[in-house]
Amino acid sequence: MAALPIIAIIAAVLVVVASYLAGRVAGKRETIPWRPIFQLVDHYTRCRGEDPAAVRARITAELQIPSWAWQELLRRREPLVRGRRTIRPEARV
Repeated sequence: MAALPIIAIIAAVLVVVASYLAGRVAGKRETIPWRPIFQLVDHYTRCRGEDPAAVRARITAELQIPSWAWQELLRRREPLVRGRRTIRPEARV
């Protein structure tokens, strides 16, 4: 009977240590915002005229992008259109 609480304490310590180590590994990862990746893909496919599959292979190798993200990255996007603000000069009298 006395062995059960000791085993539970040892298991709890092992879980805490494993969680700590997993957190340290995850904390060392660096993330890249999506916008520069969008711009890279856009530049390679539109400006340079490269094949999207070649662009995918190159960027995936360097940035380790997961496969699920490529549907969004290779979707054809239209440029952002912003309304123009014009300042109208006041009429001089």
